[in-house]
Amino acid sequence: AVPGGGRELLILLIFAMSELLDAFDDVGLVDSDTRAFLVEALANAEQADWRDILEPFVFPPDRALEALANVPGVLARSQQALEKEAAAQEKEEEISPLADFFLKSLPGGVLAASGL
Repeated sequence: AVPGGGRELLILLIFAMSELLDAFDDVGLVDSDTRAFLVEALANAEQADWRDILEPFVFPPDRALEALANVPGVLARSQQALEKEAAAQEKEEEISPLADFFLKSLPGGVLAASGL
C-alpha cells in the first residue's frame, strides 16, 4: 500500500511528468521549438554531455540536470507533453470554414475599424 493512498502517488507522477519542462520555464525558456530541440538532443546524448547541451539555452542548468538524473522517464514524458502542446496549438490555429468565409466577406474597412 502507498502511504496516504494513491492520490499522493498520482500527484507525484503529475509533478514528475513536467519537472524538466518546469525547469525550462523557470529560466524563461518557453519557445516550443527550442524546448523540443533540447528534449530531442538530450534524449540522443550521453548523460556526460547534458550540461554542454543545456548551458547555451538553460542557465543555470542545475534544476534541469537534477530532473534528468533523478526523475525516471522524464525525457519521454517531456516529449509526450510537447507533442500534446503542439497538437493543441495546431487545433487552436485552425479556423472554421464558416468563420473564414465570414471574415473574407467583410469589407476591408470593417476589419480595419475593428482592429483586425
